Amino acid sequence: MKYSFILFFLIGSFSLKAQLTIEPVTSGKQVLELISGGTIQVESIDYYGSFNAIGKFTNNSPILNMKSGIYLGTGNLNAPVGPNLTGGSSTPQSRDGIQLADDPDLMKIASGKLFDQVILQFTFIPHCDTISFQFVFGSEEYPEYVQKKFNDVFGFFIKGHGINGTKNMALLPDDSTPITINSVNMLYNNQYYIYNKPTTPEEVKNSLQFDGFTRKLTARSHVISGQTYTIKIAIADVNDMSYDSGVFIEANSFTCLGQTLPPVPGKTDSVVATYTLHIEFPFNSSVIPQQYHRYLDSMYEVLSENAAYVMEVNGHTDNAGTSEYNQLLSEKRALAVKAYLVKKGIDESRIVAIGFGSSKPLNGNRNEKEKAQNRRVVFVIKR
Repeated sequence: MKYSFILFFLIGSFSLKAQLTIEPVTSGKQVLELISGGTIQVESIDYYGSFNAIGKFTNNSPILNMKSGIYLGTGNLNAPVGPNLTGGSSTPQSRDGIQLADDPDLMKIASGKLFDQVILQFTFIPHCDTISFQFVFGSEEYPEYVQKKFNDVFGFFIKGHGINGTKNMALLPDDSTPITINSVNMLYNNQYYIYNKPTTPEEVKNSLQFDGFTRKLTARSHVISGQTYTIKIAIADVNDMSYDSGVFIEANSFTCLGQTLPPVPGKTDSVVATYTLHIEFPFNSSVIPQQYHRYLDSMYEVLSENAAYVMEVNGHTDNAGTSEYNQLLSEKRALAVKAYLVKKGIDESRIVAIGFGSSKPLNGNRNEKEKAQNRRVVFVIKR
């Protein structure tokens, strides 16, 4: 069965030249440490997509105007690294991460079918009235595919208390125009556009690979202090897998932009990592099949080696059956996982089992493949 985890990304290291270097991230905690400015309480984090499409970057190119942070892209980690000797570069993603169905929020602003989809998603509790982070979008589709159907798409989607549905934070300063290759380029909103012309060999020290970039922009949203929100950072190729695009998020820039308010009492735990395991339970059963025991044994080792850690076990189902039945089934399966770990020696007070039924699907449950992805157990490890 497929399984994904953000506890450890199984990808190799890169030794890169030029003015931009990108290396793999090793945990969700590392991602948060890189982008968090320390004024926002992050509760959990998940990643969906190829394990070689997300990394940490360091940079001294004036084009990006940021020294370090997190990169997500439709190719692999080599994609944006210069020198820029070609106008059309494409790099392959690996297929070792969990691949979700087309994201519905991206589809609202895309012009066709999605490929090479990458999603970083986290929940957080702000202690202020406005949150923000700094970013740059770049692509090899500049300038050839401006106003064409091959138009890669990305967004920063936030939802939560006081927000009507889902809001895209990846907007121009007018707070209404989504940032795409068609909306920011040499013809439209060019005050926010940088053309990185492919260089001659004598100029290679001064360029990155992507042919075009936005200037550094600010994504922001009003929030209500003490409430829980979810941000989904998503990017995808559109209509084909050629010509890479990527988004750079500046280190320490995910922070409170507005008035900082006192934290909510009682919220003192911090999430260390989130681990998603897809388990093929037998029909109408909470018995854990033997082939999944080794993954649960890994969870046991994490808890046994770190006495300060506690864990939530969250059970989820697909949408087959009634909501009442699925709620009960998800609780039974979460409790079965807890019982397994307790039997191995973990104190039961360190594990909380929660069932969510079918209320938090990863996708639309439109076919058996999607339903299988929704039948999962999520481990939220806290300190």
